[in-house]
Amino acid sequence: MRKNNPVDNDADIERTISWLYSCAESESELKARVDFAAEYYFKKSHSDGCIWPTANQLIYNDDLIAFYIMQGEALLGDRRYFDLELGTEVIAYFKRIGLVVNEIKKRNNIKERIQRLLNPKITPKNYLFELAVMAKYIDEGYDIDFIKESNVRTADLNVSYHEMNINVECKLFSQSEYEKKEYNSTETLFNNVRDLIISSKLNLHIHFDSTSELMNVPKDYIYEHVYNFINSRISIWNDEFGNGEIKIIKLDNVIKELDDSSLLYGPKLNRLLTGIKNDYHTLIIGKPDERSNRFIEEIYYASSFTWTSKASVAIDKKARHIRSKLKNIDEQLALSSLAIAHIGLTCPLDFDAADLKQKNNIINIKNFNFDSKIISIYLHYIMPRVSESKAWLIDETVDDFHRLDPSFSLLMEPLLFPCNDKSIDPSIPAWKQDYV
Repeated sequence: MRKNNPVDNDADIERTISWLYSCAESESELKARVDFAAEYYFKKSHSDGCIWPTANQLIYNDDLIAFYIMQGEALLGDRRYFDLELGTEVIAYFKRIGLVVNEIKKRNNIKERIQRLLNPKITPKNYLFELAVMAKYIDEGYDIDFIKESNVRTADLNVSYHEMNINVECKLFSQSEYEKKEYNSTETLFNNVRDLIISSKLNLHIHFDSTSELMNVPKDYIYEHVYNFINSRISIWNDEFGNGEIKIIKLDNVIKELDDSSLLYGPKLNRLLTGIKNDYHTLIIGKPDERSNRFIEEIYYASSFTWTSKASVAIDKKARHIRSKLKNIDEQLALSSLAIAHIGLTCPLDFDAADLKQKNNIINIKNFNFDSKIISIYLHYIMPRVSESKAWLIDETVDDFHRLDPSFSLLMEPLLFPCNDKSIDPSIPAWKQDYV
């Protein structure tokens, strides 16, 4: 797959990928799986200039680890297969592991763990998160190993500290089923108005702050508001489902960006169109770049639908997700003499919703009645940055909680992902970082 056309020659990422191949039961079989994931991506990324595939439609879900390795190889060798939006989700983990991979190789039970990671049927990012946590403890000089898997529920890792064993449990939160339903509902709302926007050749930014659960919003809701805008120039509304506004988009920022380059159909395009970083659906009519159909070479019309979910019942349901995970962690650590938990999760792009989710998470952790001997909990908000400047950059914010008195923390610095990028302000939460 490599064509000597790299995005970034990163030695740390190269080391991680080479190591993963060396751990495979059959290196040639893993290479074949990675090549298949590459062809899947290439075929799915086609655009006819009107319908552009979203990032989620390009993921080879039947073999995620092969897809992730493919993104790493593409970064190092063939930019036609590298996707800024999808690659950013995993490249930072490869980078983090590669920084100390020679030490990770020495850990007990490591090859067994990596072979589990390479199983096409598992969720690989959970294992990559564990490896990122291990890398952090290695960085700070701790003796850390994977705990051998058995039929007994145990933690993932063990740190030897002054003749004590401190177990470490790692949990990476995937998107909750409720959040998936919300996203699918917004996709339906926008899909129902696409034909009207195309036939009218409109450049619109439709923004909706939902005060109702998004699943309860009528399917033709956005269609009706766009129809009213076209026929009666009604641009602002406030009703039982929420409030919204429709604005005419000026394409100047995008056209300027396309003067000497093409532009990924993704988050940066939406930020140029709307000026905000909210969740979005975007409709583009334009000309694809013949080198990669995920990129736009010319733009003729564009409309974007952005939204926030502000219903208190919706926020509460999404906050419950962490309570169930805390119960699971507590049970997992029941046999540990001392324990630490690292929890990874993402937040909504909407500032208010993200702030409220963070507040609710803190309350839930402080009020949870732990039965296990857990001494520290680290809550890592991990926000991949989709940026043309670095392919592996992650914005991270950590809330840490310690139960010993006086307060005791094993880690001097809780961030899992080291970052020397001056554009990131460590005093600002990850979801509020300003970037283009």
